[in-house]
Amino acid sequence: MPQPSRIAVAARAGVGKTELVVQVAARALCEPNSFPGGVLFIDLLGYDPERQLSPERVLDGFLRALGISGEHLPDGLQDLQRLYRSVPAALAHKGRRILVVVDNASSTDQVTPLLPTDGMTAVLTTSRHTLNIDARLHDLNVLDTNEDPPS
Repeated sequence: MPQPSRIAVAARAGVGKTELVVQVAARALCEPNSFPGGVLFIDLLGYDPERQLSPERVLDGFLRALGISGEHLPDGLQDLQRLYRSVPAALAHKGRRILVVVDNASSTDQVTPLLPTDGMTAVLTTSRHTLNIDARLHDLNVLDTNEDPPS
């Protein structure tokens, strides 16, 4: 069963995945006390082989955005991941729950290290592929402009 705090949106390029999750995130942030800790957003550039971001680079940026100074950042993916997973959990326990938006993930390996595991931190992920990340999946299709809108 998917974690209730994780939602994955999958669709081909140009369908509007990013716009959808940005709109959802904006609305969620307007709800009182929903995400008082704010939002972390990253475009992984997963489908641009020359520019795609590594999990290490993203975790470094996320941790800095969450207030961890550079001198306290560990080396290596596992240690960065361990620290990253503890920070959102600690914020949630202090009443400062955050929302993480991971856009343009090309693979499960690219996104999995960025997923908090505390069950309280919400995550919205987009990809052109259906990723196995223990999330509720929303697979989008292109709207047919010849069909009448639903009534």
